[in-house]
Amino acid sequence: MIVLSTVFAGSAQTTEFNYQGSLKYGANAANRNYEFEFALFDAVSDGTQLGATQTRNNVRYMLFKQR
Repeated sequence: MIVLSTVFAGSAQTTEFNYQGSLKYGANAANRNYEFEFALFDAVSDGTQLGATQTRNNVRYMLFKQR
C-alpha cells in the first residue's frame, strides 16, 4: 500500500503585494522618469479606496515595480 500525503501550512494573509510591468516609448524601451499612480478600490465602480495612493517615478530599461 502506498500513502501519499501533502501538508499545507497555514499562513497569515497580508495586504502587501507586488506589481511589476514593462513600458515602451514608441518602439524603444522606456528609460526615464514617468509619473505612475497606483490605487486599489473595493469595487469596480463607486468603490472606496483601500489604503493610500502609491506613486512611482522612475523606469529603468523599460521595467518598473511597485510594492
